[in-house]
Amino acid sequence: MASYRVELPAGCTEVTLVRVEDGSETVVRFDVDTAFGPVLREDVAGRLREYLVREPGSEAPALVDFMVRRLGFQVGPVVARSPIRLTVVDRRTVTLWVGAATVVSASKRQTAFALSLPGAVQKDDARVLFRLGSPGTDGPGIVRAFRDWAGA
Repeated sequence: MASYRVELPAGCTEVTLVRVEDGSETVVRFDVDTAFGPVLREDVAGRLREYLVREPGSEAPALVDFMVRRLGFQVGPVVARSPIRLTVVDRRTVTLWVGAATVVSASKRQTAFALSLPGAVQKDDARVLFRLGSPGTDGPGIVRAFRDWAGA
């Protein structure tokens, strides 16, 4: 009997195991609430607290938590006053920047897709901005759409 250790990304809630011998599949599901310990690094949590000071009621803290815990995004290094960079790698790589009141897609490869989403505002040739809390802009829906697009 062989044993394997696999580390799953944060937010992974389902794994399909396939036996090479006969192609049989077993689906293993995890409850998201089974995660333990801190989910966000202290520097990220600190930046989110800053967002709440500047923008009381900001959706950013809940959105970043959702992106990490539920969708498997990884948080990049927190730099000076820059928004928080979150990346997910699947068939495509998606990088989004979350500020106190915005989600920004800044990759030329993502531009056409980003512009197809509700609430998209094109800022220049590559940057597409979504204003959190604006009518017609659903933060979790937008980041979930990007996540789905990454896997398509």
